[in-house]
Amino acid sequence: MSNFCSMRRLGQASSLLCLALLATGCSNYGSVTGKVTFNDAPMPGGTVTFVPESGGGGGSAEIDPKDGTYTIDKLPKGPMKITIRPFKAPAVNPMANRMGKDKGFGPPPGTLPPDVDPNMFNPGSRQTGAKAVQIPENYTDPAKTPLTYTVKGGKNEYNIDVK
Repeated sequence: MSNFCSMRRLGQASSLLCLALLATGCSNYGSVTGKVTFNDAPMPGGTVTFVPESGGGGGSAEIDPKDGTYTIDKLPKGPMKITIRPFKAPAVNPMANRMGKDKGFGPPPGTLPPDVDPNMFNPGSRQTGAKAVQIPENYTDPAKTPLTYTVKGGKNEYNIDVK
């Protein structure tokens, strides 16, 4: 009978320890949310990437072109280097220039039904809300970036100001 009582107490103690660890947020991962600004305005699109200083996989997220916000889930805990890659302007269609046209390919103007976007034939003119900006090159390279952050378990908030 005393063996049963000892096992029961051990089981209760183990359950309490597990609950205590869960309550303290002992997860090996965290999520980071924040806002990226450039020249005191929201970054108009691009990608933010967190790279663990110790190596291994990090994570990245698109920067919302409307308000500069981002969210990255399941990042490993620990110190990170952060890179920013702004939205880049689409390449000009070289065939359109050779053909003497500046609008790309597609049917002649006025021949499409009114519910069809004529820009669908020219990928370079699609509207995503993102605008191309030029930021200092060191922000795009994990070896040179001045941006760092230590991810903790659970939810983290980190706003990034690109100068």
